[in-house]
Amino acid sequence: MEAPVCLVDNPSGSQMRVTAEALALLARLDQPVVVVAVAGLYRTGKSYLLNRLAGVRTGFSLGSTVQSHTKGIWMWPRPHPCRPGHTLLLLDTEGLGDVEKGDSANDHWLFSLTVLLSSTLVYNSMKTIDQNALEKLHFVTELSEHIQVKAGMEDDTQFCRFFPHFIWTVRDFTLQLDIDGKQVTEDEYLENALKLKPGNSKKVMDYNLPRQCLRDYFPTRKCFVFSQPVAGSEMGQLEHLDDANLDPLFLQKSHIFSDYVLAVSPVKTLGDGNNHTIITGKKFGRLVQSYVEMIKSGKLPCLEDAVTSLATIQNGEAVKGALAVYDCELQGVSLPLEQGLLSEQHRKAEKEAVAHFMKKSFKDQDGKFQAELMTGIGQRYQSLLDKNEGASIRVCQDLLAQLVQSLERELSHGDYTRPGGYELYKAERDRVVEKFRRSPNKGVKAEEVLQEFLAQRETEGQAVLQADQNLTQAQKQVAEETARAEQVEQQRLMEEEKRRRAEQLLKDQEQSHQENLQQLQNKMEEEAKRIQKEAFHTLETKLQEQEKLLKMGFEEKSKSMEEELEKLRREAADQNSWMTMFCELGKALVQQVPNYLIYTAANKNVPKP
Repeated sequence: MEAPVCLVDNPSGSQMRVTAEALALLARLDQPVVVVAVAGLYRTGKSYLLNRLAGVRTGFSLGSTVQSHTKGIWMWPRPHPCRPGHTLLLLDTEGLGDVEKGDSANDHWLFSLTVLLSSTLVYNSMKTIDQNALEKLHFVTELSEHIQVKAGMEDDTQFCRFFPHFIWTVRDFTLQLDIDGKQVTEDEYLENALKLKPGNSKKVMDYNLPRQCLRDYFPTRKCFVFSQPVAGSEMGQLEHLDDANLDPLFLQKSHIFSDYVLAVSPVKTLGDGNNHTIITGKKFGRLVQSYVEMIKSGKLPCLEDAVTSLATIQNGEAVKGALAVYDCELQGVSLPLEQGLLSEQHRKAEKEAVAHFMKKSFKDQDGKFQAELMTGIGQRYQSLLDKNEGASIRVCQDLLAQLVQSLERELSHGDYTRPGGYELYKAERDRVVEKFRRSPNKGVKAEEVLQEFLAQRETEGQAVLQADQNLTQAQKQVAEETARAEQVEQQRLMEEEKRRRAEQLLKDQEQSHQENLQQLQNKMEEEAKRIQKEAFHTLETKLQEQEKLLKMGFEEKSKSMEEELEKLRREAADQNSWMTMFCELGKALVQQVPNYLIYTAANKNVPKP
């Protein structure tokens, strides 16, 4: 894209909508996205920071008046400069506190939506982080009133597990980074500004509220302070100035800021604690739609609902994609094949299809979509089996038609109606059978087609036998008994062929279940490791926060965290919970998926092994 486009249009402040242009663009982006959003009060230079991240002078419109310039949320997908195969999705948000709109509810929804969509949230403010700046960030204190983790449950203790990295940028900073005569870092400056005051008075509680929310919701925090880029008179021309015209300290800090954001901003994911999925551009478009629809309908944006909604769409597509993989793997198979070879091709295709499904699906908690995939593969395999049988029948019939030409020619000439003709006839018929059996690549219906062929020739053979005057009645009777014995043997061979095929089909059914269960187990083990790693990280950050509270003298607040910490400790230590889930899902899959291959054998009168 050469320029940003509007993602969420918000002309009136009450009827936000996702634009068709943005959705069409996102639908074509199948790469994972790293979403960096900049929020803050209007006319504070948010767009300029995003242009620096994009590596361009112009892109997001800066504006040069006191009016808010960006309306709604604008996006600009860019190739990620540090991560090949990933898209850097930059979001520029409408300035908060726009006096022309005068709609605080609009600001709260925009801020909440930005938090939900971003991997990294940059909050941009001017001059200093003081009480006034924190009061203007009152939006963070009301996030619990605008976002839910689970529908109908008010629990903001889980926000830290789903919220983005938080960076506070302070523009036109002119103060010394000095506290009590000691030089401090930018991060220490931020942490000092977020210190809590002891006491329970309303004034103290009002003072602590935004600080406590920032500490609770965004455990990963970073701060950057920027000097003024140019003299005041040139600020309106900022996007037209070369780097050589900018203040060197500002330019240096801009590079450090950009490098940090690009290095640490994670790929956007969505999950509910037990399941997660990497967000691509296409999924991001659906996610935005889901949240905006919730807001417009008067509901609170709910992470669990968004996960469920996205999972339903994504899992359906995962099934379709997996079936397409199965079809593609079998596209070049030349029929007919012996059952063993066909089963081998089927298992290879199924393995690839299931692997695709496991990679693309998430939150298939009841195994519904995996069961759908197994049934779909079973139906396709059944169709392949039918085609293989049809191809085998055609090949065998064509082969017999070619081999029997000599016998039919001699019959038509009456060569077998003279004395001794039956011996000649039987020798020629046996030659046809022998050549047929020696011929390769006949498929699974060879003995059945041969049995039908011999049955059709039975009357013909009887006529030749009875017409042979060289044979006595006793010899004819022996010949008839020999023919019946041959018929019984051919029937046995045909039944044996069917039995072997039925055994292989049942084996295929079992291996199909095992393949699905094995790949499901592998995926759940990986998910368990991720959950455990996430729990350890959350536990570590919470313990650090608890330690900071103790150092500030807030023992009561520190103790109030113990229940949450204990829950995280159990989650981090639990390495076996995935096994219970796996067993339950395995049972669900077995119950939901019909034994289609067993039905195949039964419906086709194939003897059970």
